[in-house]
Amino acid sequence: MNLLIITKFWPSMGGIESLTESLAGCWTADGHVCTIVTDVAATTNQKATFPYKVIRNPSKWKYSRLVSDADIVVLNNVSLKAIWIPLLLRRPTVAVHHSFYHPYGENQSILEKAKVKIARALAFNICVSHAVADRLHFAGPVIPNPYDDQLFSIQQSVVRNKDLVFLGRLVSEKGVSILLAALMVLRRQDIRLNLMIIGDGPEKISLQNEVTDLGLQRQVEFIGEQQRQDLSKILNQHRVMVIPSLCDETFGIVALEGIACGCRVVGSSGGGLAEAIGPAGSIFESGNAIDLANKIK
Repeated sequence: MNLLIITKFWPSMGGIESLTESLAGCWTADGHVCTIVTDVAATTNQKATFPYKVIRNPSKWKYSRLVSDADIVVLNNVSLKAIWIPLLLRRPTVAVHHSFYHPYGENQSILEKAKVKIARALAFNICVSHAVADRLHFAGPVIPNPYDDQLFSIQQSVVRNKDLVFLGRLVSEKGVSILLAALMVLRRQDIRLNLMIIGDGPEKISLQNEVTDLGLQRQVEFIGEQQRQDLSKILNQHRVMVIPSLCDETFGIVALEGIACGCRVVGSSGGGLAEAIGPAGSIFESGNAIDLANKIK
């Protein structure tokens, strides 16, 4: 089967990118022909080889040819720019909804509502959590996101001697400041826990300054982005993963990765994060540093 996947992809980092790499790799290993189309450009020092084709920013003509040759088109989230050619060419189209389709703190725009209506009417729709299905009013199947169980697993040879770990983009909606505030709450109770922050993003410098202002330099370490085996080993060194998102997460593959590596997970309420964590951790009231501190304790 010829599968065409329209998606965000490497070197962009995130849940959709990780999911796409896992699924395309598995489908290719099963004998299918997979092609990824993405609008994310690769820089000269970020070249990588994959066991499937990755086509970046194709022309409309080339995109139309790729769609025409596909047995199934898979859209990881719906964009009006990407969906019209598969529908025009009447190719079987699967829309996988990883998003609520509105920016953090804002309501859906007219265009965002339009693409949901188009997908509902003309594509086969899958939601990654009941939270997404409920928010978008889809009655179709809910298929939770997978994680790479060949990579993320408990490593018995690794010593689990670190306390807290955060993994994600360093942007305001991921709630790292709430986590720092929770560390201060715990410190006032004479509980001093170490925190490793994995990831990068536009808020990195301001978060580092916040750590300094709070006097948490001896407890908090920033180590940037980590890849594959290194990341799995680091997660295995920690007892608790904290996901303090201020936005409603649609699912949370990072929670699965932490659980698979033996971490208990403390995550914020709202969205589909509770579905990802299940019985393997605790949920705290989103934005409440005191409740987060209590759950960590």
